[in-house]
Amino acid sequence: MVKVPGTDALQADAGTDVIPPPSVLVTDADGDAVEGVKVTFATDVGDNGVIVAPSDPVVTGADGKATLTSWTLEQTVGENNLTASCFGCAVDGNDGP
Repeated sequence: MVKVPGTDALQADAGTDVIPPPSVLVTDADGDAVEGVKVTFATDVGDNGVIVAPSDPVVTGADGKATLTSWTLEQTVGENNLTASCFGCAVDGNDGP
């Protein structure tokens, strides 16, 4: 699983949505997109206004991408990190704003 180009090191003001919403690409060993994989997104900050939507796993489409609907950062200024995981996936890059 890799980050989708253009969604790396995203930035937003505290308490606002990250635009565009973060995405990951799930590929097989040959680099081909994998459809139907459940990807779970999670943040490392507490309940200070952080919203990751949807909270349920996001299923990859035919293009192998799983994209959040939205990610609202915490209310106080600081670093927010987002991780993406899926069962049996190797992960390459889980940075966030």
